[in-house]
Amino acid sequence: MIKLIDIAKQLSLSRVTVSAVLNDRYKSLGISQTTADRVNKAAKEMGYRRNEMAMSIKTQKSFLVGCMTGALNFEWGGRVLQGALLGLQDSSYSLKVESVQSTTEGEAAIQRFVGARVAGIFACNINPTMDDSAKLKSELARYKMPLVCNNCRSDLSTLQVEADHKEGSLLAIEHLAKLGHKDIAYIGGDTSSNSSVLRKEGFIEALGKCGLSLGPNYLETGQWDFDKTEAAANRLLKERKPPTAILCANDEMAVVTIRTVQRLGLRVPQDISIIGFSNERLSELSNPPLTTVAQPEIEVGKQSIQLLIEQFNVKDGAFKPETRILPSELIIRESTGPVPKD
Repeated sequence: MIKLIDIAKQLSLSRVTVSAVLNDRYKSLGISQTTADRVNKAAKEMGYRRNEMAMSIKTQKSFLVGCMTGALNFEWGGRVLQGALLGLQDSSYSLKVESVQSTTEGEAAIQRFVGARVAGIFACNINPTMDDSAKLKSELARYKMPLVCNNCRSDLSTLQVEADHKEGSLLAIEHLAKLGHKDIAYIGGDTSSNSSVLRKEGFIEALGKCGLSLGPNYLETGQWDFDKTEAAANRLLKERKPPTAILCANDEMAVVTIRTVQRLGLRVPQDISIIGFSNERLSELSNPPLTTVAQPEIEVGKQSIQLLIEQFNVKDGAFKPETRILPSELIIRESTGPVPKD
């Protein structure tokens, strides 16, 4: 293993000089840029890697970041994690990931993070009760540990990075309105999900912006469940005046809704148009291919980690609230068409 002393001998420099360059302290010590360039070039050619554990002990600073996520079983959750890893590429930090599916698992994960002395935590799709949320925040405050959230309870942290769910609903409704649809229904997800709540709010607001009204019984809940979504779609389609279009809170529920429509002998989009959310791979494979709202999950993960790293220099846990909202995009495919004449 290449050490600092090996680079120093190779370049006939002192160990102190090499250390100052590789730890980016050379300017304050009056070391020239030419020398710094020589050291960095040699370190790269010789394959030098800094001992992060030793550096952590020396500086009393952790180079480990915690990530607790309840979304590893979702395609979008994998993309968020991919983005988080990309956000660490140009840093000295590594990621410790915990899969969390309950408040008890969340509490245990935080204790392990504290034991590992992580510098901060990124939470994705964590939705404890109000009381449990208060407990988690209290535990983090005790250690002055920053927490950045995505798709979590809105009161879990003042540091948030989200896709623009409301904008996504607006793009979907504007598209349907341009196609002549006036009777548009909505099938939502789990009401404990922040994204589901925002998408539903966006749907209702979008109807108003487009000059449309909400029809009776046009708000349904599928709770991210196939059977409940099918039941919800059946209720909508058997209304005295069924909708001519349905916006679903994710792509899986949209595909289930397409299947339900077809089982009733109706056609998509000739008889009814369907839109989903998330632009998952199945949206291209559905029959017909699904119009959907794409959201920048990779960029969400990347910016979440970047925002977290920015907090590491904040003293005494005085983290300033910040929310970043990233834009959505409508992907138009074959599941939407003009409102049927009859």
